[in-house]
Amino acid sequence: DPANPIGFYQRGLAYKKQSNNKEAIKDFTEVVKLNASANMAYVSRGFTYAEMMKYKEAIRDYSKAIELNNKDMATYIRRGYAYFEMQQLEQALNDFTKACLSNTTFKGYAYNNRANVKRAMKDYDGAINDVNESIKIDSLNAYAYTNRARILFETKGAKASKKDFDRAIELNNQVAEFYYHRAAYYEAIKAYDKAISDYSKAQNLNPNYKAKEISKLLKNAKRNFLKGS
Repeated sequence: DPANPIGFYQRGLAYKKQSNNKEAIKDFTEVVKLNASANMAYVSRGFTYAEMMKYKEAIRDYSKAIELNNKDMATYIRRGYAYFEMQQLEQALNDFTKACLSNTTFKGYAYNNRANVKRAMKDYDGAINDVNESIKIDSLNAYAYTNRARILFETKGAKASKKDFDRAIELNNQVAEFYYHRAAYYEAIKAYDKAISDYSKAQNLNPNYKAKEISKLLKNAKRNFLKGS
């Protein structure tokens, strides 16, 4: 039915599940044309835009969704992430803070994301406090451990970060990002064989994740390993 927004929305979700973002965007757009108050269509289209790294468009849709429903803290977190990716740090901080002060079930994620913003602002003490709060809320959040490891790596040195890098991978060994960051630790302590292993694991898990950078780092690690042999 061309006048049924629910049909377009469901098909949009199906396209999204198939990673057919272009068609998903079209269907979510049809939904909001038929029903300008369709909050979840704006959220879903915003999320799709964010996955396509079209953060300006994502922020526009998340803002409209918040205008329609300002109680949905998950949308504040999503918009905060889009602001962060655009380096609009104050706006990101505000969105994450709103979620941190709420009773949302996503509160742990809000603290972890706010820690990223504070780290970018060089507020390392604030970042550590936030990531510790995130872990207190959800001790199984692997991303929080990687985040804390990165902050410790920058502020306390490589050795201080090892335990958290390992804990993140122990909790979830299928995330390329975790291996990528631990590889940097191994390079810092000149354990090039382990750095090679982690960079290679990151490539295998997600060939699209920082592809050019990891390829270059892997070559350098192999060269340094051969020098030390």
